[in-house]
Amino acid sequence: MKQDKVLSPQLVTNAEVLYCCFEAEDQEAVAALVPEGFEPANPGTVFLNQYWVPDEQQHSNAGFPNSWGAYTLTYIGVELAGHDLYEGMPCRWWTHYYNSSPNMLDYAAEHGIPAYPGGRTELDIGKGEVTATTYLDEKPAIRTKATFSQTQTPPAAGQLLYMTRKAGELELGRYPFVGSTYEDLDVKSIEFLDESASFYALRPKQPLNITFSVFFPALAFCYPGGQQKFGDDPF
Repeated sequence: MKQDKVLSPQLVTNAEVLYCCFEAEDQEAVAALVPEGFEPANPGTVFLNQYWVPDEQQHSNAGFPNSWGAYTLTYIGVELAGHDLYEGMPCRWWTHYYNSSPNMLDYAAEHGIPAYPGGRTELDIGKGEVTATTYLDEKPAIRTKATFSQTQTPPAAGQLLYMTRKAGELELGRYPFVGSTYEDLDVKSIEFLDESASFYALRPKQPLNITFSVFFPALAFCYPGGQQKFGDDPF
């Protein structure tokens, strides 16, 4: 085994995360992006996660060769119908993944994630409000604005499920998480600012139809916690 190889799983802690799911404007474009034999959730629902990990010491490969370092991430994709991990937790198909860490981009690509260079994400967090902006080649491409109360919930926990294609085969990755959230989150706007970007096809319907949203001021998760071929029994 290479000494500089980043091993799975890795633990990430205290990430500041704004996660939104919404009905897409162009339903045909959403359906065209899912793998053959699958269908998007009805109505076609897009997920958007914008977060950052501002200190290398917040993850378990800090100080190791090929450490991810402090990083920011925006990823986007489509919720799939009929393959929920459990009730309320859909299987999600990644279509776009923009990480500011070259080492983490390499790690993601090795696991079949559609990793693209040239992206970074900023979260501007004030008292009761957050603005998340995704930049591509230093130009703003996605901007999300939300408000929240100052009350935090008890810790929420569970697993996320994402599907990727690795070496021509579909794989499932489970990502366990735990973290408190701010109550009364209200997503005011989600703007896809770059019409030339390939993810513009996934832009939200207006007025917004938010199907799920959450803001974690300090989220811990494994990356990934478990991977398997599609169709195999979970381990």
